[in-house]
Amino acid sequence: MEEKYLDNESRPFHELSAAETEEFSLVFKKYYPRLCHFAFKITGCRALSEDICQEAFIRYWNYRHHIAEEEEAVRSYLYIMIRNACISKLRHDKVVKRYLKSQDAADTDEIGIDHAIIRSEVAAEIYSALEKLPQGCRQVVQMAYLEGMKNKEIASKLGVSVNTVKTQRQRAIHLLRSSLKPGVLALLLFGPF
Repeated sequence: MEEKYLDNESRPFHELSAAETEEFSLVFKKYYPRLCHFAFKITGCRALSEDICQEAFIRYWNYRHHIAEEEEAVRSYLYIMIRNACISKLRHDKVVKRYLKSQDAADTDEIGIDHAIIRSEVAAEIYSALEKLPQGCRQVVQMAYLEGMKNKEIASKLGVSVNTVKTQRQRAIHLLRSSLKPGVLALLLFGPF
């Protein structure tokens, strides 16, 4: 079925008459370079400026019958259309950047939350294993690994010898090896807990 056009505005460019093609060509050649420069000064991107100008010319051509034929009216219409398109594009890019930045922050928050959950689960596993230790071993491990105390400090606080503290630590580590996964035990022994 052949497509019928109600007016000249909606016809594809390749269906224009020679006179219409010549008219478009004159306007395009006259204004395109200066409008691209104008758009580039706003956007800072040559390719984007060219795209905006091409779109503006297509729009101008489709609405040319609604614009006064005077050269000043055509030039003003094109400049205003390009300025508005550039500003609109810059605003859109700003919104996209803000959205992406908020997504990055949300991802970072999620990672922090994930770490907090994992840390809580590991801590619960460690405390559960510590509860199963004999009281002397548990006290020494808590003071040494959770409170960061030295053997001498622990011995002084508990009123026992340094050798007793060392023995209790070795016994506790032996018992914890059987109840904790190696990674969890390493966190207790070497990690910041």
